[in-house]
Amino acid sequence: MQFAVNYSYALLDLVQAGHAHVDLYKCPAWPGLVDEIAEHGGVHIHFPLMTGRDLDVPFNGESKAPADLDAIESLLQHSDSTLVNIHFAPLVAFYPDIPWDSTTPAHIDLVVENALRAINALTDRFGDRVIVENVPDAGQTQLKLCTLPQVITRVIEESGAGFLFDIAHAQLAAADLNMDVKTYIDGLPTSHMQELHITGVQTVTQTLLDRFNAAGFEHTMFHHFLGKQLDHLPITDTDWALLAWAFENIHSGQWPMPEVVSLEYGGIGGFWGELAEKDILAEQVPRLHRLIQGQMQPN
Repeated sequence: MQFAVNYSYALLDLVQAGHAHVDLYKCPAWPGLVDEIAEHGGVHIHFPLMTGRDLDVPFNGESKAPADLDAIESLLQHSDSTLVNIHFAPLVAFYPDIPWDSTTPAHIDLVVENALRAINALTDRFGDRVIVENVPDAGQTQLKLCTLPQVITRVIEESGAGFLFDIAHAQLAAADLNMDVKTYIDGLPTSHMQELHITGVQTVTQTLLDRFNAAGFEHTMFHHFLGKQLDHLPITDTDWALLAWAFENIHSGQWPMPEVVSLEYGGIGGFWGELAEKDILAEQVPRLHRLIQGQMQPN
């Protein structure tokens, strides 16, 4: 397992000072940033690809346009990435004719058909490097059906792609579905896991928003979730306990060993850079690294 962490200047300072270890710096698919990070270490790209509708290729959630597969190929050649990710994220905006919370079989079939078209475009080009990530509904921006374990499993199995298992997304989805999180995860296609994403899940507080506001970031994704649970925050005691269970499944062989384990805390630029607190990284990055290495008590 290679250990990747969201690239931030706070993290870079810790690594260069010998206070933290990473195998890869995880980053967005920005060519200039990829070149910058390559000067410091390995680069693991996370692509903004999504399953769309009525497209023969994935939808690029960042450019809001059909994905450029040649550009993806070029970025792969200039990085250490071995995987090409796509989010199983049927936006409500793509399906105005489908109620947000519909679980009607015909609606599921339509969404899965469109997802398979996008995923197959990637597998035709990049083969077994393609992985599909589970997502929560994110404040009803995605259709609820995309959070159902049986639907996620169907997409993975019918596409033949690997599974990018985001455990924080699973926590959020399980809560929305009023399910026990371990029961929810047991229904996911973990046997196909090739990458594992980790972040903390916390309630967004006004204190956090005040911090962003003071730094000049008054309109962030976090502002829409005041008083609600959201990921990309520091790992909590509850999260550590769930992670200990997950890595016990990995190290015992019950789940496959992922190629990459990625901590998605912090980042570069804007409010992501503001979020990356050095003291939190200094405590949580080494702790997670020990857990990945098989030290089952994450402390």
